[in-house]
Amino acid sequence: MLCKQEEKYNAILFSSKLFVLKVKCIELLFICIISFVKLEYYPTNSLDEAVEMLGDAANKPDENQFVEGIMFSSNECVVMVGNMVTSAEPGKV
Repeated sequence: MLCKQEEKYNAILFSSKLFVLKVKCIELLFICIISFVKLEYYPTNSLDEAVEMLGDAANKPDENQFVEGIMFSSNECVVMVGNMVTSAEPGKV
């Protein structure tokens, strides 16, 4: 979603399985997007290490605009930390 300034939205998400209905209320913050995200990749060797690294990165919102992790196996994970940039470095797209 493109926007001109930070906008806050409240949303209620519904999830149902058979007869169970779970309701969660969340607050979404939409920010303006830029064309590229410059990422740094950090390999980890355990779930505990990945969770710790994700928590540390997510608790630094002034430094990190993007935090994500992918677990490939029980001992192989990569944590990606990045920030939005206006242009890509030559030869890196």
